[in-house]
Amino acid sequence: IYVKPENLYNSVDIRSSYKYLASLRIIQIANITFKESENKLTLDDSLENLDCEIRLTQDRLMSNTLSGEITNSVGNLGISLSNNFEHLNIFRNTEVLNLKVNFAKKRITQSETYEIGDVQDTLGFFNSTEYGFDLGVNFPRLLAPFALKKFIKRSNPKTSLNIKYNFLEEPG
Repeated sequence: IYVKPENLYNSVDIRSSYKYLASLRIIQIANITFKESENKLTLDDSLENLDCEIRLTQDRLMSNTLSGEITNSVGNLGISLSNNFEHLNIFRNTEVLNLKVNFAKKRITQSETYEIGDVQDTLGFFNSTEYGFDLGVNFPRLLAPFALKKFIKRSNPKTSLNIKYNFLEEPG
């Protein structure tokens, strides 16, 4: 949040704060308002104090999606299942954890050409297996060994760490 106590009103700081809050997946709605301060002390004759109020509405914390698919490609049938789990505040600092697990069985037809003609062999009904996972953590800030305050305020960078594994077994 770039709006700080005792600072003068600055629309760039407000825009930067909105931009940052909107980029956080856990925040559904962000609203920043200003009111004249109840405390009528003025800094000088032309400046008055403003009270800043920031209201946030949180989005759902976790979600889990299970999906399935049946495919038919040139007579080759397949079935797949996947589960996607998402946690929007895994380390209590708005980091997003995303875990996707998938499994699929398919039928692959092999064609071989002989002198007599084409022969097709399916080698079993479901002869192809695929499974894997994708694990990712997204940080709402730049993880760097040095400070880049102006760059961060201007660009709102993020850091993503991902690991993926996929296993595919097919005939041949």
